[in-house]
Amino acid sequence: MIMPVEQSQYVSIKMGVGIITWCRVHDMILDMICLLSKEENFITVLDSDEQYTTSHCNARRLAVQHVVQPLASTSTLQTRSLNAICNAEMLPSLSCFEVLRVLALEDPLGSHNPNYLEHVGKLVHLRHLKLESMGIRELPKEIGHLKFLLVLDLGRNSISELPESIGGRSQLKCLNMCETEIEVPCWIGNLTSLEELCLGQVGVRSNFVTELGKLTALRKLRISGSVYLYGDDSRMNSWAESVAKLSKIQVIDIHSVYGRRDSSDEEKPWEQYVLSPQLRVLHMCYDEPRLMARINPRLLPNLSQLKLFIYNPDLEVFGSFHELVSLELNTWSALHHDTMGGAGAFPKLRVFNTPATLGSFQEEDMPVLEFLEFSVVAQSNDDGISFEFDFGSLGNLPLLQHVTVTLYAPPVDYKKASKMVKRAIDTLPNRVSPYISTMDIKDWSRRLTNRLS
Repeated sequence: MIMPVEQSQYVSIKMGVGIITWCRVHDMILDMICLLSKEENFITVLDSDEQYTTSHCNARRLAVQHVVQPLASTSTLQTRSLNAICNAEMLPSLSCFEVLRVLALEDPLGSHNPNYLEHVGKLVHLRHLKLESMGIRELPKEIGHLKFLLVLDLGRNSISELPESIGGRSQLKCLNMCETEIEVPCWIGNLTSLEELCLGQVGVRSNFVTELGKLTALRKLRISGSVYLYGDDSRMNSWAESVAKLSKIQVIDIHSVYGRRDSSDEEKPWEQYVLSPQLRVLHMCYDEPRLMARINPRLLPNLSQLKLFIYNPDLEVFGSFHELVSLELNTWSALHHDTMGGAGAFPKLRVFNTPATLGSFQEEDMPVLEFLEFSVVAQSNDDGISFEFDFGSLGNLPLLQHVTVTLYAPPVDYKKASKMVKRAIDTLPNRVSPYISTMDIKDWSRRLTNRLS
């Protein structure tokens, strides 16, 4: 009855299939759940199609969706949970919610409601606070006085900084501010109970690289922007040391990490540090060759999602990760069959994404692969157009569903080369869905030159 839902195929090519984003039930089951919830007064749903009645006064868990009339304050006296998708003007003042534990607000119109959180400090029982597209620019310092608050999710709002009072909430378990412009506060290391931390960006002057090591309870670390480690080599060492201290970490999802490549012999990040064996998801585009020595099946037996920036990839190593479901390698080195790992490698891999060129696939290579993205270079010669890659070898991937090909060719050959690639894929026995984009072959040469320089 309960079905896991993965990301859509268009997102999954880049982000990886196998990441369960939510769960769903059949529509008939959902209708039954809603009916029973209403009868048992478990959840009360108010929307534009339902008229307000006095029975809503006893609602303990209230979901408000696009209401067209203001909600009476008397209907909130017993409310423990409020999930509202509407303009804040339709809701009573927060001072009316005396026993509220969960508050999730979203304004679909993104209206500016700067004063709606004015009485949030009176919600002394509040444990979960989520603010999504509320047009809020400043958080009241009273939020830091909510001694039972466990989850603070700031969503998409124009908040520039966190009140310093939040630094005293050492019991906070989840802090999400990845879609805001908030700079990482210098006291982030005080939140020692954090299990999930989502940030936007870590600047050069931030002390986050050292404060991170204090968050030893952390299980998920997501940074939607970049981590900048420019400066002396000790900053890169501090970063490696802090990440290695996260013994319970399961998810590291960072858009990119930037630092110096010419570290001195005395300072060698990752040479003396080991990633947590609990790690399941590692997305960290990081220009640090020594990190690869710490990414192997013996040290990371549970790894299922891997995304790396790497200069000299050895696919044989990655093929030994028996739990690996998604692999993205940002590299310009050609990946040939002799490095694929052969039979028995990649037993669970469903997604493989790389901007590099590939050799041909042989039987038993990546046996359950469903999504593939790679590059192909078209060469013009006297006989027409040729490719180094054998598209017929895709037939050796029995479960393949979608292929994304970045085709590098001279502009005059774009149309002809694209038709040849599509025709080759269309003849495959397993009806693969292709997506083909064309790029000037000069861009390929330029990137290879930059790679070698």
